[in-house]
Amino acid sequence: MGDLELLHSNTNKSPIDALKRWFSEFSQSFNAIKVGRITGVNFSNQTVDVQILHKMKDKSDPRVQKLRDYPLLQQVPSVVLGGGDSRITFPIKAGGNCLLLFCDYEIDRWWDTGEPLPATYDRKHNISDAFALIGVHSMADLIQGYSSYVRLQYSSSSGITIGEKIELQNAETEATGKFTANELHATTAATGSFRSADNKTITVKDGIITVIA
Repeated sequence: MGDLELLHSNTNKSPIDALKRWFSEFSQSFNAIKVGRITGVNFSNQTVDVQILHKMKDKSDPRVQKLRDYPLLQQVPSVVLGGGDSRITFPIKAGGNCLLLFCDYEIDRWWDTGEPLPATYDRKHNISDAFALIGVHSMADLIQGYSSYVRLQYSSSSGITIGEKIELQNAETEATGKFTANELHATTAATGSFRSADNKTITVKDGIITVIA
């Protein structure tokens, strides 16, 4: 239904009522930001499939007011934090939540080429033109043991915390390239040996380096 047709569809209502109805219809079709749940991940093209966690009005029968699910959004580009050759990647999994950011115009040609080409379709704030910003949490899914320091966490039992000191939790550490340390200690009095990048064997006893050969 067009704008003018909608405004004149009910002559028994005042212009204000007609405008309210038009604005209600417009706001229901306008997409800005929505919460979604990831149902699938494609790491090869860095996209996710997302189910919007809201309902939309079912207009198939105007005499009956009921809600239905939004269609599943497929191959939504995921936001990857980074700049230049540096980036932060995450093991995205189905079941996680995200924010869907809907663009002003269609993104098909930009997505295919990366170039600022003219839009192919005349659509605006359409559910087909979204980006997924991953990592939002509800009260039912809060981060347990939230750290006030910088924390890189792979699972609930392993991670790296960067604060006044760097702490590795239940993590097997592997270094490639040059490894330099003025002092190396282990709080659990570890004993063992490892090989450095220059093929030297470094022996540790009770958390203290004893031999470099």
